[in-house]
Amino acid sequence: MKNADSYAEMLQAVQEFHDRHEFEKYVGEDMVYRVALMAEELGEISACVSKGRSIDQLSEECADLLILLLGSAIAAKFDLNEAFWRKMEKLSGRSSRMIKGRIRVSDFGESHG
Repeated sequence: MKNADSYAEMLQAVQEFHDRHEFEKYVGEDMVYRVALMAEELGEISACVSKGRSIDQLSEECADLLILLLGSAIAAKFDLNEAFWRKMEKLSGRSSRMIKGRIRVSDFGESHG
């Protein structure tokens, strides 16, 4: 097993998967198609939660979504690792609020600095 904590190795594994199946050649990197696949996977995650399926099933569906997210970064040619940390920095500066008994961390109309 590769280094389970290595983003670079996960990204490389997805790139190899794309290359092996010639995604770029056969429109497998089309973003509209990829969004549809991600929506399908999110539905499967929802079914796991709402139907009380096992953690193993939930983790597999979450992994499918992560693979699609990594593949989308490859297809759109952006650095998801960099985008993640940039977004975490933004989120860390945001306040939280209780809305209908649930915690939310959002922009809440604050400045976008």
